[in-house]
Amino acid sequence: MNLFDAPQSQEEKRKSEALMSVVDKLNSQMGQDTIRLGGQRKDAVWQLRRDYLTQRYTTEWGSCLP
Repeated sequence: MNLFDAPQSQEEKRKSEALMSVVDKLNSQMGQDTIRLGGQRKDAVWQLRRDYLTQRYTTEWGSCLP
């Protein structure tokens, strides 16, 4: 289990696995990325703004704080 895992009942887990099975089957039959999860964007045009990115983000916390 990791930070992003949510506890699931056996029924929820069974439903999730069945759903992913259907998504995988449709994608294999109709072409990759025919069906995607809502958070997945194939053609996202935005990029992370790096205007305020510090050069020493791993060693100097003071440079990250205003």
